[in-house]
Amino acid sequence: MKVRKEKASYYSKQLCDKQNSRELWKTLNAILPNKKQHAATNALAFENLTATSFNEFFTSVAEKLCGNYKGKPMPKLWTPRVTENFVLQKVSTSFVWKQLTNVKLTKATGLDSLTARLLRDAAPVVTKPITYLVNLTISTGVIPSEWKDARATSIFKSGERNDENNYQPISVLPLVSKVMERAVQVQFLAFLTFCQPIRFSQETLHRNCNSLSHRLYFRSHG
Repeated sequence: MKVRKEKASYYSKQLCDKQNSRELWKTLNAILPNKKQHAATNALAFENLTATSFNEFFTSVAEKLCGNYKGKPMPKLWTPRVTENFVLQKVSTSFVWKQLTNVKLTKATGLDSLTARLLRDAAPVVTKPITYLVNLTISTGVIPSEWKDARATSIFKSGERNDENNYQPISVLPLVSKVMERAVQVQFLAFLTFCQPIRFSQETLHRNCNSLSHRLYFRSHG
């Protein structure tokens, strides 16, 4: 600890002293980590991690979690009776047009290589075909396999870098599939609002409601 303090004091004094640019960069290079050494450390950490190992790990996580609960009784949930059935309706071209023209340009691109900029600019041309595909999916109940293929990226969280458990997968689906997701979300949320099958204890499922509103409710009605 004392050595670290003395080292920090020395470099602090060096930076405060008047130096020419060459001497200044010499001091900074001594302080900053060596890029080659850092790259070598990362390469060593990743030598046992491959796309195949990540794929095998992420695809087996759900099965392992289910195995932990096998044979254990599931908690009984209070579910209100709903007399209406939810039926997904076909969408209009105006709905699809709105989704395409409002897509954020910063949205990541999926494996189909259709960027947000392309879909927004080409909306007058592609709205009708995409509407047909979405409605065909709704009527047949079959989602195109291309809409389910995602670009997966492993994001490091913390801990040892050579352990797959310390990585979180981020999946990027094709932007066209988001139109279908939005159609389901809008219609199902309208169904929940109309039938009100959700208790206040599940209010976080509603839009503009969160755990804070939940706590405030029980605080005021407690």
